[in-house]
Amino acid sequence: MCLLVVQAQAMASPEELQRRWQVVLSYHGGSAKLWREHLQWQRAQYASFAVPQLRASYQNAVQVKT
Repeated sequence: MCLLVVQAQAMASPEELQRRWQVVLSYHGGSAKLWREHLQWQRAQYASFAVPQLRASYQNAVQVKT
């Protein structure tokens, strides 16, 4: 699953990738590996980087793990 999302990065806009990440995480939100990849991708998006959005993502990831 991670590989598919990573490959999509070369073909899709950051907005489209964010939408795809949300879809993937809605179906597989219990996967710590997917959350790590998503958080890493979010941190790498300098043009659309927003601390509140990243904080919300971390909160969602922690809620899934507990």
